[in-house]
Amino acid sequence: MPKINVYLPAELADAVRDADLPLSAICQRALENALLETTSLARLTAGADDLRRYTERSRRVVSLASEYARDAGKKVSSTFVLLALAAEGDGVAAIALQRLGVAADELKQQMPDAAGDDTLMEEVARRAEREALKLGHHYVGTEHLLLGISRGTAATAMLRQRGVAPSAVRRAVFDILSSAHADRAGSADNATVESQLADLRARLTKLERRR
Repeated sequence: MPKINVYLPAELADAVRDADLPLSAICQRALENALLETTSLARLTAGADDLRRYTERSRRVVSLASEYARDAGKKVSSTFVLLALAAEGDGVAAIALQRLGVAADELKQQMPDAAGDDTLMEEVARRAEREALKLGHHYVGTEHLLLGISRGTAATAMLRQRGVAPSAVRRAVFDILSSAHADRAGSADNATVESQLADLRARLTKLERRR
């Protein structure tokens, strides 16, 4: 078996030896996870305009979705992305799903029935990019991933099984974004804030009519 030398600070090396840890197994697992995350991100963003546009939370969701898919022995698809979005916990998508009564533990129970999803990572990326563009955002966040898979995928079916329609997902995301926008505005002129919110509402209404 090929060997790769790993250099550690003296204090850390001493601590590892004292703890009698299985260093080889730990290093192998860490490298596997790092490689998985790197290749999964590459697949997700294949054809994307700019990887730098993806937020840290979006990247974390991709990594988590990849882990779920690997454990299930399947390709990463919209169902695993949905599960990861719910499990991530802090992003706009996670908050929206919480408000809609969609929990990660409950989604896990649905996974066996929805595992045949053919909306894979590359298409998820394209959908997320389009959602960000339509909303005039210069980043791709968890909200764009959620909006991208909320229509026409197996993830959509999972949400519908829980009584959540695509329009409800959009409204929940919009409410969160609007609230965050108002908070950031702080003491800004109320008329300016209302104008900006009205513009965002108009964008979402136009998107809804196109579908």
